[in-house]
Amino acid sequence: MKRTVTALALGTAVVIFMMGCTVDRNNQPDNNGGIEVRIQEVPVDSWDGDESSLGAIVSDGVIVYTAAGSSSCPDLVESVTAGTDTVTLHIVDYPPNTACTMDYVPVRQEISRTDGKDFSSDIEVVIDHPRQP
Repeated sequence: MKRTVTALALGTAVVIFMMGCTVDRNNQPDNNGGIEVRIQEVPVDSWDGDESSLGAIVSDGVIVYTAAGSSSCPDLVESVTAGTDTVTLHIVDYPPNTACTMDYVPVRQEISRTDGKDFSSDIEVVIDHPRQP
């Protein structure tokens, strides 16, 4: 009986912890700098670990952001601000006590304008990462 109660309590704690870690990463509208954007996580078909492919580019009018890191604390874009010639991608800042896994996996997001206009291919895309200088 004691083992059953202990296992049940441990299982409940794991479920509660995992529920706290789930985040809906799609359809996050933002309205900064006079534009509204849609941030959508998209699958990474394959990745060979080459870090030169990480970062942000404008492709077909959409900003494509690719990062790699912990699968439980991914470097995701949580908001976007726009200036005249610059778009800044603000990366989520996890609390210091957040437990992150030590795996190294890629994540990709596409940032598009909700008004149907394209991002210009000559804008500067800046990544504002809270844990990197």
